[in-house]
Amino acid sequence: MDLIDRANDAADMLLQDAIERRQLAAQKAPSIIACGHCHNCTAPVAQGLQFCDSFCRDDWQRVQNARRRNGEQP
Repeated sequence: MDLIDRANDAADMLLQDAIERRQLAAQKAPSIIACGHCHNCTAPVAQGLQFCDSFCRDDWQRVQNARRRNGEQP
């Protein structure tokens, strides 16, 4: 086994570890309940929806990610 093989093995292990950590985080992530209002801007939404549009969904997720990085509970 040469240096390149060892580097590839190490990269594969790091990638697999990152995938497993992401899957575990997704399992632990609390789900939000559709309540008739956008969870980001509080605008009324159709029954069963959580956000009024993709911008609000993405903005809400960005804030949740920032809170997790800062050690806050989302």
